[in-house]
Amino acid sequence: MKKFEELLKNEKVEWKKLGEVTIWDKKFKGSEKRLQTKTVNFKHISAEKLKSLIDDKGDIKLLSTGKFDGFTTLEKSRDYVNEGEVISIPSGGVANVKYFSGKFVDSGNILAISSNKEIYNLKYIYYYLKNIEIKIDEYFLGSGVKHPQMLNIINFEIPIPSLETQEKIVKILDNFTNYVTELQARVKQYQYYRDMLLSEGYLRKISEERFLKTNSVIEIYKLNEVVEIKRGKRLVKSQLSELEKYPVFQNSLIPLGYYKDKNFEGNKTCIISAGAAGDIFYQAEDFWAADDVFVLSPSKKIVDKYLYYFLLSKQEFIKSKVRKASIPRLSRDEVEKIDVLIPSLELQNKIVEVLNKFQSLLSDTKGLLPQEIEQRQKQYEYYREKLLTFEVKCDTRHDTTRHDTTRHVILNSYFILLKEAAQIVNISLSTLVWKRLGEVGRFENGTGMPKTMFDNHGEVLAIHYGHIYTKYNIFVKEPIVKVSMENAKNLKKVKKGNLVIAKTSENLDDVMKTVAYLGEDEVVTGGHSAIFRHGENPKYLSYVFNGADYFIKQKNKLAHGVKVIELSATDMEKFQILIPPIHIQEYIVSILDKFDMLTNDLTQGLPREIELRQKQYEYYREKLFDFFKNN
Repeated sequence: MKKFEELLKNEKVEWKKLGEVTIWDKKFKGSEKRLQTKTVNFKHISAEKLKSLIDDKGDIKLLSTGKFDGFTTLEKSRDYVNEGEVISIPSGGVANVKYFSGKFVDSGNILAISSNKEIYNLKYIYYYLKNIEIKIDEYFLGSGVKHPQMLNIINFEIPIPSLETQEKIVKILDNFTNYVTELQARVKQYQYYRDMLLSEGYLRKISEERFLKTNSVIEIYKLNEVVEIKRGKRLVKSQLSELEKYPVFQNSLIPLGYYKDKNFEGNKTCIISAGAAGDIFYQAEDFWAADDVFVLSPSKKIVDKYLYYFLLSKQEFIKSKVRKASIPRLSRDEVEKIDVLIPSLELQNKIVEVLNKFQSLLSDTKGLLPQEIEQRQKQYEYYREKLLTFEVKCDTRHDTTRHDTTRHVILNSYFILLKEAAQIVNISLSTLVWKRLGEVGRFENGTGMPKTMFDNHGEVLAIHYGHIYTKYNIFVKEPIVKVSMENAKNLKKVKKGNLVIAKTSENLDDVMKTVAYLGEDEVVTGGHSAIFRHGENPKYLSYVFNGADYFIKQKNKLAHGVKVIELSATDMEKFQILIPPIHIQEYIVSILDKFDMLTNDLTQGLPREIELRQKQYEYYREKLFDFFKNN
């Protein structure tokens, strides 16, 4: 305060009434002529119209009476634009003094300008009014919506030092408010990054990047190391009938006939060992394999359909091992020694998805010319061979379980080819999918639990719907209220990982606010809430429910009500949500958790810093103006 005392030392101060130092845009009935020698004209529109103009790309301020803050474009607001340096006081509600300089659109404010800029700095006047805002609010009267008694307000006395001192005081207080504004801008910046991280474009991009990064290793195994090879059992032709259910495969790709029983379940790759020896087929339905068929049952390392496609790409090599005789034969020993290239399960599934799509295109040739059909067949065979050959570089590592294990790193050129093939058949490399919430999990409505049920000595923790938007943030481990064991029996149970959602609120922003329960013990919830049981990362879902732009738009569209805004579980089931793989969800959560701590933790991070700076600003503002009173 010593610097302030030096600044104001020997400063001559003149006390002036607010009406003397300002010109308002309304004539207040009963005011003294010297306090309102003239008025100024500004355009005003309704609050509803003001909000309809919002456009973040614009630079024209939308000046509301409350907390609403936004901008618009000249194109949208041309007929309503004002320009100047103004102070605003709401025409109804509560005292909320604002200052703005530039182009703006106003709704419901009473506006003032400086009566003489060479004597009265308007921003200095604003800071003084802000300092006595509580006193101004005492003159907002009325039984319903309160209105300002402007006749009293313009009679408030304001200390007026020299213009130079006014400007110095404004500069000091601006430094405080600018820092708070900067901190608040950082909060908005974090909110922008949150929206970006949860957007489809980013999730698809990061899914593809991590797909490449986590699927770059491939290993080589002998077929008998990753597959159980079984020979079928012979049936005689008299046992077969065209009327039976299960196809019987002997020494050809065409069923020998049908049998009443099966000896293998479907989704198996088979290699014929005699007759059409070396031919490979995939049987999706249950079947009977005779003794000239090797049936391959893959281990958990390998996807069944990937095994089929891989062996199909090696058919020429396999047929070279067939022993030529009156009946061509392929020995079990030769089959067991086939080298199999095994990438990650995720990459196997993606290869299968692409090749399946190529096959379905081959099946759908209606309206195509013979040359087009041939071209499609060649395209499929080309990509099948390339995708199952793999471009790799050797990366031999010691493996204590296998003496000859050789790991290979798949080259980037392979993934370029895979992406090219995927694009041809309209498949994304990422495993990001849009799903309805009804597909992702199950909603269950809460019941009961009025506040009278809360019990400080209760044995069971409880999540109340009102606390979801007033007390909790993204997740909670220990709810703040309890109920008795007896009352808990009739309430819906919440398990670790479940989401609890507020279905009702008095405003649109708070309806569908969500908290993920991450505590170990089972807790309960009551009416006006819904439980969402699912198998995804609970914090990822909570971040989406609470802030993803695409999700909020769906909520705003489906929420209904006037005094009480509601959303039913049936409504929520219809919401579309982006579901990336769990490891991507965890990655997104790890980043958003850091943002969340910075932007929402009231004990640390930006909210704490903003609160401290705001208090510091208010303290020095008060001390500055108190100095005039006391001297």
